Amino acid sequence: MPASRRTATFVRGVESTVHGAVGVTRPLADRALRFALAAVMLIASTFHLVRSTAVAGTPVALELVLAVDVSASIDDHEFRLQIKGLVRAFRHPQIIAAIQSLGENGLAVTLMQWSSNGQQVQAIPWTRITDESGAMTFARLIEAKGHRRFEHGTAIGSAVLFGRRLINTNIFDGRRRSIDVSGDGINNNGPPVTLARDIAIAEGITINGLAVLSQDSQLGKYYRKAVIGGPGAFVMEVRDYDNIITATRRKLLREIQPFVARGTGSTIVAEVPGDAKQRNDANQGWRRSEIELD
Repeated sequence: MPASRRTATFVRGVESTVHGAVGVTRPLADRALRFALAAVMLIASTFHLVRSTAVAGTPVALELVLAVDVSASIDDHEFRLQIKGLVRAFRHPQIIAAIQSLGENGLAVTLMQWSSNGQQVQAIPWTRITDESGAMTFARLIEAKGHRRFEHGTAIGSAVLFGRRLINTNIFDGRRRSIDVSGDGINNNGPPVTLARDIAIAEGITINGLAVLSQDSQLGKYYRKAVIGGPGAFVMEVRDYDNIITATRRKLLREIQPFVARGTGSTIVAEVPGDAKQRNDANQGWRRSEIELD
């Protein structure tokens, strides 16, 4: 079995350990999580070597997973606003210019919807965008296929793991790889989000977030501590869905062109260190709370 497949099989085993720990006694869950985290750190040092020796895919500047929350806390009007925000973003001259600035390779983007554990779907397949025509085509795809698929719990960890699989199984080879999670609630279903985050980060994937504060004014703090991570990771906060259309465009611009479009007014940007030790130190104390949430 090739090294890349052995690594993927090992990580799937880690994920299975986490899922198996859910619903058992807390001491057993704690041991399972400690084992899984240790396993992730073990494979982290070899992942980039495995990736570099694998068969090269189509080069792009960025592989981007847009992960849209469709859990029960989001009503149909709020869901439509999320979709409208994405459509308008890809049609906006500022976003088109940012895509063109990436050069001839452009970016590869896909849209997924997520809710409870096991309820994730790739709503729009991977699409390479290099110019205005491509951006407009992708906007039309979002309009055409942007109907809601689920409406249950909030499994951010499962969403991150699904987004990771979308990245690891596509045909592209991006200089940067990112999962962009939007939502209005904390993880209350499925595997701990901190573990899912650490698995993705160990594979060179950055997780960024858009936290809608309409249900929880402290959600941005939760995203900073438990959800986002990786080099240059950021979370943008928006106070309610009335402001999400503008926030979505600013967030997408920040994804495409890092360190621009810093928020003002109703949108706030905060970063976490890319250094793994600093990130883990900052997140101590959240792993047990995540176990309790599950």
